[in-house]
Parts: sequence; structure tokens; C-alpha cells
Amino acid sequence: MSFLHRYTRTSSLPRTVMASRTLPSTPAYSYACSYAYSTVVAPASTPVSSPLPIQSEPTASTSTLETETTTTPPTPKSSAPTGNEPEPKLLSYFVRRTAGGELPVYVDVLHGGSKRLTLIRKVDGNLEALRQDLSQYLVGVPNYIKPHARQVVVKGDYVRQTKEWLAAMGF
Repeated sequence: MSFLHRYTRTSSLPRTVMASRTLPSTPAYSYACSYAYSTVVAPASTPVSSPLPIQSEPTASTSTLETETTTTPPTPKSSAPTGNEPEPKLLSYFVRRTAGGELPVYVDVLHGGSKRLTLIRKVDGNLEALRQDLSQYLVGVPNYIKPHARQVVVKGDYVRQTKEWLAAMGF
């Protein structure tokens, strides 16, 4: 409800008289409003800050290019394996590490703690090849894959052994 409407309901004057009453439009009133606006919004005493100077991009001079010396690139190591380094095995899968640099191997506790599953997450590539290689390391332990989640699941709590195996494989 507006101020004018409330005032006209409680006033004894007729509505037409109350509606015709407005604020005076004298020069003193308009000066006071403009002064109040200028002091609140943009006071005259506030200095206008100058913009930061624009720095130009560094340019290369021809004299520095002429005085540079050329260096020979380092010779690449031979790809032949030495006697004490094993040949790296090319794998069809890759296990990415977490943002903290850890291996993504977790234990999932189900049924009030009576069932434990080891999860290997963030697997890229051939999940079946990872499952077969892991089953050769963990002999007799059943495991399966979740293809849509890109996970390999091992029945039981084998987090420590799985992390050791993945680290030995170079992940």
C-alpha cells in the first residue's frame, strides 16, 4: 500500500485535494537533491584514479639474435637394452593415478563388514588384459570387471598386494 493511499484513507481532506499535493519544485529543493546525489554517488573531493600504464610486449632485437651461439642437441640414448635394465613390457591398459598421486585402489566394505571387495579404478585400455595379469599375480582369487565403470573388482581385501603389483608394473 503506497504512502499516498494510506494518507488519504486517514485524512479528512477529500482525495482530489490530497492527490494534487506534491513536493515543491523550487530551485532550492532541486539544488538540495542534486547536491545530495553528488555527495553520495560521486563526491567532488575524490580524485579520479588514472588507469594503469600499458606495458608493451618485449620485442627481440636483431643484435641479440646475431650474437647467439648454436648448440648441438644432445645425442639420444640407444634403444638397445643394457644387461641390468629389464625391457619395458608394452601393455594394452593403463591405470591413471589420483590427483594426490596415489594409485586408485580401494576396499569396498559390504553387508556390515562381512564382504570386502578390492576396486581398481581409473583403468584405461583393455580391462580384460588387466584382469588376466592380476589373476596371474593373485593366484586363486576370483576377480571380475565392470566395463561401464572402467573398474576391475577383486573379491577380498587385497589393496596392499594390488598396489605393490601396480607399482612394480610401473604405474
